[in-house]
Amino acid sequence: MRARLWRAVERCIPDSARSSDDELLRARILVSVTASLFFGSALLHFVVPLILPLSEQGAPLAGLMTLGVVAGTLLGLGAFWISGSRQLSANLLVLWLWAILFGACFRLGGIESPTLALLIMLPVVGTLTCGRIAGSVWAAIAIASWAALLLFDRAGHVFPQIVVPENYKTAQVIILGVMCLFVAAVIFLYESINQNLHRTVARERAELDHLASHDSLTQLANRRTLSIQLDRGIQRASRAGVTLALLIVDLDGFKPVNDRFGHRAGDLLLQELARRLRERVRATDCVARIGGDEFAVVFEHVKRVDDVEVVARELIEAICVPIEFHGQSISVGASVGAALYPDHATDPVVLQEIADAAMYRGKKLPGGFAMADSTLDLPRAV
Repeated sequence: MRARLWRAVERCIPDSARSSDDELLRARILVSVTASLFFGSALLHFVVPLILPLSEQGAPLAGLMTLGVVAGTLLGLGAFWISGSRQLSANLLVLWLWAILFGACFRLGGIESPTLALLIMLPVVGTLTCGRIAGSVWAAIAIASWAALLLFDRAGHVFPQIVVPENYKTAQVIILGVMCLFVAAVIFLYESINQNLHRTVARERAELDHLASHDSLTQLANRRTLSIQLDRGIQRASRAGVTLALLIVDLDGFKPVNDRFGHRAGDLLLQELARRLRERVRATDCVARIGGDEFAVVFEHVKRVDDVEVVARELIEAICVPIEFHGQSISVGASVGAALYPDHATDPVVLQEIADAAMYRGKKLPGGFAMADSTLDLPRAV
């Protein structure tokens, strides 16, 4: 139900009011408050006469007030949609409300008019839709209106009553109920908006976190995330007493693809190869792009050393499958080097250096794969 209401509110907001988050927020408040006034006044028009008999002069005035509020809400929404100015339409709406409420109090009841208390809506609506400055201005206008009615009363001006005397307390209770509903509507509105903002902020934060931890082209983990995942994987392997493998994958012949077919073809190739790499490993394994044409895979819970070579050769086979680009076949090769924790190193940085050295050795071997050798693949001196 709430989602439907928000969709209805969104449809009433022109594109010009979506220039910023603050502008959109206040536009939502304006439309929500305007709709609440429209339906609330229409409801009261039919409910009040059933429980509160009005005076002979008050009955037609109540009808005119309802008609005026309905017309004012439509005028405000129309001005908002046509002009796109939230400030203009909001202040026009509040001005219209002030004219109706003050006119009703001045015409019938004066300071004893039950509608006098409704003037408090002016600064509230002004603040919600236009900000603190507008709210302060409308608060001053509301106070001046009360003061004017009080001065007229002290000067001896006689105001006809909108309700018969014996029903005055009932009228006060109804106005109090209206004010409570108004406050409840404002709280509900703010709560709904806050929830919507929290969801938006959470979504944007998740997007930023993803951008910070993933490669923008392939959507694989980036080098920073690889370092974190490798460190955590080594910690888990240490606690469980199991083996972890780090595979470094380097594409062979990728530069000629860029030179011959252009960077667009190179980007499409990298995206397709990234997809294939993800498909060939488990969901728990980390696949990262750590260079222009270089990838890494953290392979946890290795049961047998031979399994590492099986996975590496599957990756090489998947990479070597050509792709089509504008009717032409594009293909590259791959070299893979693997290093094991704790067999070859216990430090994640050293483990990566050893795997990298094994990868370069693999380029010279048939099949393109090399398992790290502690006597051949030494880490760089610190």
